[in-house]
Amino acid sequence: MKIYHYEVRILRTPGVYEWNKNRFTNEEVEIAAQNDTFIIVNDWYFTKIRKEKSDYDTYLNKASIRIRTNDAHLDNGIFYTLYSTKLVKPSKIKSEIQARITKDYSWLLGGVDLSIIK
Repeated sequence: MKIYHYEVRILRTPGVYEWNKNRFTNEEVEIAAQNDTFIIVNDWYFTKIRKEKSDYDTYLNKASIRIRTNDAHLDNGIFYTLYSTKLVKPSKIKSEIQARITKDYSWLLGGVDLSIIK
């Protein structure tokens, strides 16, 4: 089984260092371990992914979209993560992010530039 990791970071105030720049990445990640319930992928954090749907854990083929607007310690911005068994087109990722912004934060985040997703 192949696992693809997609990540988008659109920061309110991007910096000059690699860790605080706006970015879109997509890569195939190796499976480090697995059992009936979880897959551990060999990425920066050895991320644990649940194979079945969960309300609390990251699970396969379900995007996580987080929007932080007033955090004193972490970067503010839009963060998207997806671990998928399928290749996903950038246009689908853009539309998922845009739908979330429109649904929950249109009054605050209107006109967000998603052009880095290509």
